[in-house]
Amino acid sequence: MTKIRRKEDKHLSEWFDQQKTDPVIAEIIIMTIRGDGRITFLQATQSMTTNELYFEAARAQHMIGLRNCVLGRISKLWKRCQTSYRSQYCPDKRFLPRHGLNG
Repeated sequence: MTKIRRKEDKHLSEWFDQQKTDPVIAEIIIMTIRGDGRITFLQATQSMTTNELYFEAARAQHMIGLRNCVLGRISKLWKRCQTSYRSQYCPDKRFLPRHGLNG
């Protein structure tokens, strides 16, 4: 992985952290992007969780495509995963970012 790519990965990881993104969702997306077409959303999901909702989201995102994901076009099912995560692990309901999976 090039130095530039590592820096981009770091920025993306930091952004996910700042947005309080479900770590499973963040890692699935990062793994898929790093795979550059060699790792599908489904493969990344299999290595992270057994939760069926995540698999549904990964299937839907696979249909939408990696390029569209990078452009910000994501499955609505990721938001359901994120909402479930936030209700369990982020009790501060006042934190509502303007962009991303949370807003």
